[in-house]
Amino acid sequence: MEDYIEINRAGLTKLDNGRHYEYHNNVYDLLHEVDATKIGVPVEKITQYKGGIDVEGQINRESQASLDTQRMQKADEARGRLLSYLFGMIRTNRFSPEAAEAAAAAADELEIVIRPYYGIQKIDVDQESAAIDGLLIDLREAKNTPFLTTLRLTAILPKLEAANADFRKIYKTRTSARADDKELPSAKAARAKTDAVFDRIVFILQAAYYSGASPIERTLIASIVKQINQRTQEIFDKYNQSLAKKKAAKKPKDPTDPKQPKEPKQPKDPKDPKQPKEPKEPKKPDGEKPKDPKKPDEGGKKPEKPGGGDGDPDIHLPEE
Repeated sequence: MEDYIEINRAGLTKLDNGRHYEYHNNVYDLLHEVDATKIGVPVEKITQYKGGIDVEGQINRESQASLDTQRMQKADEARGRLLSYLFGMIRTNRFSPEAAEAAAAAADELEIVIRPYYGIQKIDVDQESAAIDGLLIDLREAKNTPFLTTLRLTAILPKLEAANADFRKIYKTRTSARADDKELPSAKAARAKTDAVFDRIVFILQAAYYSGASPIERTLIASIVKQINQRTQEIFDKYNQSLAKKKAAKKPKDPTDPKQPKEPKQPKDPKDPKQPKEPKEPKKPDGEKPKDPKKPDEGGKKPEKPGGGDGDPDIHLPEE
């Protein structure tokens, strides 16, 4: 026999309210079925554990009442559609220019019957249920049978009656669930309390197993622990499967492989820039290049003065 036992209780906070309740309820059944003195857990502690589980169950039923409200709305819509069809067929045959004379006459007769019930789809649901009962009683009078047959409306009456009964059944279930609900804590607080009591029971089981003092039966404790761990494995397998399905449902479908973008073209190496040409010398207007300026005479000669070659300053007058 093993010297040590371990109860797998990790991950309980991950479970939804329904699975959390079912898990602890199964553990309670294992504890409740055996003699508490042989496993070392006080009866009062097991009773406290059961009390917390029951509170979780009440909270879950309150959520169920909300679901009943949704079902009740759908049932009310179903009977409303049947009423609209019945009233519409009678009204159409009264005013349609294509309706046969017998059909128009039958519609006139039935319109007198249904006239007090126009608009019952919009009144309070309890009043609507009673009004539908009255409408069915009036339409089922023997004098109206041939008119219903002429307009082919005989089959609509049992359908309307069934829809009305379905609505009443759901309404009653919801009322019963609400009556049972008391002032309850939040689901989070209730779960935390249940988990705390469970942790205490686990500690007591482990301590009792270690001591083994009479009347403790270690084999019985080991069997209970094995079943608890098996139940833990099963419920978390289902939890993981459910989680995987939800993720798969949210995952978008794989799009077709997009075309790979082409690699951008590498820019061409820029050509060597041309060297600018040297500017040409400016030309004279006649197209000749300018001559080099004269240099002064070698030997230090002075340039000749205008008007003479020898530089004589005398002025000669022309002869008469």
